[in-house]
Amino acid sequence: MSLFPMCKYRSSCSDPLIHLAMHCPSEFSGINPLKDISIACMDKSLIRFSDKKFPWKETVTTHSKAKQFLIDSWVAATPLIRELATQESLFLAPNRWPEDVENQFSRYPIPTPFELANLAFTGLELRNKLKSHHVLFLRAYAFGVSIEYLANLFMLNDASVIDYMRQGVKSLLESKKFVLWCMHLDISKLKSLSLSKHNIDKGILHKLKFRAKVLENPCLYPEEFFSFLTESPNVLTLCRSGVIRKKTLRVSPPFRIGHTLLQDDHG
Repeated sequence: MSLFPMCKYRSSCSDPLIHLAMHCPSEFSGINPLKDISIACMDKSLIRFSDKKFPWKETVTTHSKAKQFLIDSWVAATPLIRELATQESLFLAPNRWPEDVENQFSRYPIPTPFELANLAFTGLELRNKLKSHHVLFLRAYAFGVSIEYLANLFMLNDASVIDYMRQGVKSLLESKKFVLWCMHLDISKLKSLSLSKHNIDKGILHKLKFRAKVLENPCLYPEEFFSFLTESPNVLTLCRSGVIRKKTLRVSPPFRIGHTLLQDDHG
């Protein structure tokens, strides 16, 4: 029997906090999650009910007072969403993954929870519903949702939550785009590789376009464009050794989700 028989919202194409809220039993019936909720409105409502400050976040602005009132009413009428809002670590990514989750990345470089939380997931297209929920557990943890909260919401034990997170990593690694993002390659250091057969040396304009796409966010582009990099043992070996991997963060501001350093920087 599926753990998620009634959920029709896929975490691969939705926001994890909205997705979690949809799993919270509520007596409020005046909302259509697929139509009435925006990320900005959801964030603003959670921040309002949390009664905390998040200095690394830009001011959350929304354009519909009616929609904001609707979401605020939904949160107010739903105890488990209010509990989500008051999580001490919400919007604050943990410093690292549980050990079993880190091990699931296997031979690939491991992104931090902060980096995963601020990754634009557009285009990953994880179509399998169960896999999508595995990714939900992983992303929710990165968003600062505690393992205890997830266990309580889905009536699981902590070990099962971590196992779902492991499966979430496994699901994401099936995407070559996600693998390439994890690898975080410095394209300027790929000159030592033989790239002629991969159509990367067909002129300066082609090289510039390729470099720009990899630097921006490979998750936004077709997998075929990058598959030779993710399938090359030579590239992977050099990447794991750090020789061709960038030393910078995999994501850039503005950040929706913070981390302890950002919090400390703002007192």
